[in-house]
Amino acid sequence: MRANSVFGRVLRVVRYTGKLWPLYALGALILAMQNTMANLVLGQSMRTLLDLSAQGGGVAALLAPLALRLVVMLAIILCGFALLITCVAVAERNLRIDVFTRVVRAQASILLSRHSGEWVTMVTQHPNKAKEAIDWPFVSFLMGVLGPVSAFAVIASRAWALAIPALIAGCVLLLVNIWIAPRLKKLTQEGLMRYERITARLLDIIQGYAVIRAFPCAERAVTRFMRVADELYALFIRRGRLMAARQTVSVLFCSTIDVVILLLGAAMAGRGLVELGVVVELAPLVAALAWGISYAAEAYTELLECTVAVERVEEALALPQEQLSGRSSGPREQTCAELTSVTFAYPSRPEDDVLRGLSLTLRSGETLALVGPSGGGKSTVLRLLLRLYERKSGDIAIDGAPLADWSVDALRARFALVPQMPQLFDGTVLENIELGRPGAPREDIQAAARLANADEFVRALPNGYDTRVGERGAQLSGGQCQRIAIARAFLKDAPVLLLDEATASLDGVSEAAVQQALQTLMQGRTVLLVAHRLSTARTARRILYVADGSVQEEGSHDELMARGGLYAALWRAQNEAQTA
Repeated sequence: MRANSVFGRVLRVVRYTGKLWPLYALGALILAMQNTMANLVLGQSMRTLLDLSAQGGGVAALLAPLALRLVVMLAIILCGFALLITCVAVAERNLRIDVFTRVVRAQASILLSRHSGEWVTMVTQHPNKAKEAIDWPFVSFLMGVLGPVSAFAVIASRAWALAIPALIAGCVLLLVNIWIAPRLKKLTQEGLMRYERITARLLDIIQGYAVIRAFPCAERAVTRFMRVADELYALFIRRGRLMAARQTVSVLFCSTIDVVILLLGAAMAGRGLVELGVVVELAPLVAALAWGISYAAEAYTELLECTVAVERVEEALALPQEQLSGRSSGPREQTCAELTSVTFAYPSRPEDDVLRGLSLTLRSGETLALVGPSGGGKSTVLRLLLRLYERKSGDIAIDGAPLADWSVDALRARFALVPQMPQLFDGTVLENIELGRPGAPREDIQAAARLANADEFVRALPNGYDTRVGERGAQLSGGQCQRIAIARAFLKDAPVLLLDEATASLDGVSEAAVQQALQTLMQGRTVLLVAHRLSTARTARRILYVADGSVQEEGSHDELMARGGLYAALWRAQNEAQTA
């Protein structure tokens, strides 16, 4: 069986049932044979009733054995449903967890190359659709295959001529579905893409609600959302027309065949070619033969649609992953980090280099500041050290060992990042600080908050440390969010501190509180500081002026001022702006 075939993908989803796969197979087989069992019970009961009528017997004699057959059949079918539902639920859970794990561990460049709405859909929607490949559509296909095969075997042994019209009708319906199947699959692929776009639009609107309401663009946002929704609606209409045409043809052919079979059976019985009781007994099976082939063709089409989601899930499972194995320490700890002729470009703009042969050395125990105009590549350096981005060329070493040799977990354990825009999650204050060291005792978390000048305002919140901060910290001010981020860095207690313009967006009062916390945090640590305000970088041992993706000047504040170059010009410009 080819790996990329429909059934190859179905089997890969079945593997997510784990050790329950034998129970899944049993449940699917039971349900696939339920129509055959029902038709056999119905046919035997009808023949028994006919024989009793011919012999002048009462119907009461039929009730007891019929009731017993029905009870046994229903019990078996209910067991089949229980097994199927349980195993499919387990498969969906395991598949969703696997997809989420792969997405979370995917290389940052991959995650940044697509809208977050696509990743949300891939984790929330696609596993749900993919599990249908082993749910009722697959069972229906088995039912459509095993039912006609078993029915044909019984009919052929009793009156094979009755099966010919049903086989002809089934083959016609099979051809109809073969024509429809690829068209439905294409519509399903387009539909999943539209779902991803709708999720992306929705996330943009919710996250940017302040801009949408502050500017007169609410109607425009609704119009853009409606455009995507209308595209999805049009796809549903096209799909519905195809499904309606297929169903109409199926009902027409199968209903006609039911009448033809009864007429043929009556004619054969009239000529003495077969007993009337046999015709009555086989009639449900003959009808099931045509309907079963139609059912199998329709179910195969549904499977094709489900495998579109399986393909999307497999795309997530094949995402390039971060490097989890590797060294956890380097040979030369006195040289904390070294970048040599590093070039970098964003994956979406590979021809536009952000860094152009940048080189720098961060020594253990020193404070190194990166300053310069926006867009020069300063923050990019921090993300390269954390392997959130991958360089195009050049070398990066941490503690004397190549960056590629490090386990990403060990590498990031050496750094604590305080970004310009702190990322808080929709949890409690305690949970957000605890991210610095998962599982840390409450006392350590509160101690970190005190060091970050956050304890006082946190205790003043309605529920103290158990107060929820809202999505992206929406219930807190910018300065409060930043101090929680600093508390997180205190709790992590990493040897190297990365400060990415941590006070650039704060007012004077908030900046003073945050700056005091940062000064405490920087003590005894190696610090790489990205600063927009040169007053923040003035105390650094060395300052690098970064512009156009490379280091233009290097030295202490006094040395750079005495040189009268780019740094000195920027210093004078900022001072003049403050005094103006």
